[in-house]
Amino acid sequence: MFDFQKDNFPRQVAATSVDDSLAFIAEWFDKMAAVNKPFRIIFYPVDNSIEIIDLKSRKLFLKRIQYPGLTQQDLFVGNTFDVYGRRFK
Repeated sequence: MFDFQKDNFPRQVAATSVDDSLAFIAEWFDKMAAVNKPFRIIFYPVDNSIEIIDLKSRKLFLKRIQYPGLTQQDLFVGNTFDVYGRRFK
């Protein structure tokens, strides 16, 4: 049978999951249409990659790609940041 002593269980290792992510709602002002467009910015701190989803059309705007110009410290309420020439707020 099983011996349920402490030493027989596998040790758990604290590690960051690849699926850990931070999600934010941001707006981009479209000058041509003169409207604010809402987007969901998903940031993956494991490899500094981002993914952008258009909330109005519910379509993928930018697939997950590494973007070294953006770090976790840049993402806070009230900050603006640029991603490939678009300023998100």
